[in-house]
Amino acid sequence: MRTGRPVPFLFTPGRFHGLLSALVVAHFIIRGLLFPAAPTDDAEQLLFSQVLRWGYDVVNPPLYTWLVIAVQQIAGVEIWSVSLIKFPAYWLIFHFLYVLGRRVIEDDGLAALAALSPLWLYYIAWDAVQSYSHTVLATALILATLVCLFRLQEKSGVSSYILFGAVLGLGILSKYTFALAAAGILVSALAYHPYRSKILRPGMVLSVAIAGVIIAPHIFWLYQQSDLIGESVSGKFGIGAADAGFFETGMKGLFRTVTSGIGFLSPLWLVLLVAFWRPVRQRLKIDQPVPAPGGVMDARGMLQMANKFLEMKIPVNDFSGTPLNFEFDRISGRKEQLRYILFDPGRGKCR
Repeated sequence: MRTGRPVPFLFTPGRFHGLLSALVVAHFIIRGLLFPAAPTDDAEQLLFSQVLRWGYDVVNPPLYTWLVIAVQQIAGVEIWSVSLIKFPAYWLIFHFLYVLGRRVIEDDGLAALAALSPLWLYYIAWDAVQSYSHTVLATALILATLVCLFRLQEKSGVSSYILFGAVLGLGILSKYTFALAAAGILVSALAYHPYRSKILRPGMVLSVAIAGVIIAPHIFWLYQQSDLIGESVSGKFGIGAADAGFFETGMKGLFRTVTSGIGFLSPLWLVLLVAFWRPVRQRLKIDQPVPAPGGVMDARGMLQMANKFLEMKIPVNDFSGTPLNFEFDRISGRKEQLRYILFDPGRGKCR
């Protein structure tokens, strides 16, 4: 159910995709046609695409290379032929974000802003355009997996399970780390009943079988190259023996993790902090009951706090487009009713 508020001019679905297409075409012209040299990933793809094989490199699966080979049958072996795969996948990232945003955000304008917000991440706005290939394709397929999961919840027919399995298989062939994202999506779905019932249906066996058929030839090829995996991964990610003690190495790793996280999220986190500072500050203003002398809250204060908590209306979106407000019953003085209200949400009211 969409809101009745007018949608900003650029954020209707058609104009959003027009703006997105203009952005991607501009990136393609700058990076694909005007950039004078091929970065590492593109040069690697030009080398690998000379021969069709079940695998090329134990660090990355072959789907991107297969797509480059297909494009080169039409466009020829050119540097920009590699970009003809990257930029459609880049476009799909924001398209799927917009589709997902419109499912969970009632306001189309906010859904469009949410979909475009990754452009405030340097690694997505420019570094992915300049340097990455497999990661761009895998990101698009991760988002496609979420879209297919929502489709399963709405239409749990055979075609939905076939599509879900195909996306899972292609995702694993795009980048091995896709498997981690897919596992996280499936575990999250199992934790929520409307999706758990779809995941545990016999149709999911069909999805897994289709994914298995898609990845089986490459997995067999990878098994034959298993003696090269350790050395290749170490060389790719610079893994070597520690040159310092355990504590110092651990602290360096922690420092790099924190700085890398901040660097990856910049400047988006700053923009969000400025844009949403007022609502965040309002949410933090919670009326606290006055504690008893000595800093210990008495029973009356605890009941007041519990009463305020249970009077809150919690907005819930069931992904069908209907927003719900769940409001708990007020507390009476009886401990039994308080216990049932706290531990039996079924006694609440759904409005």
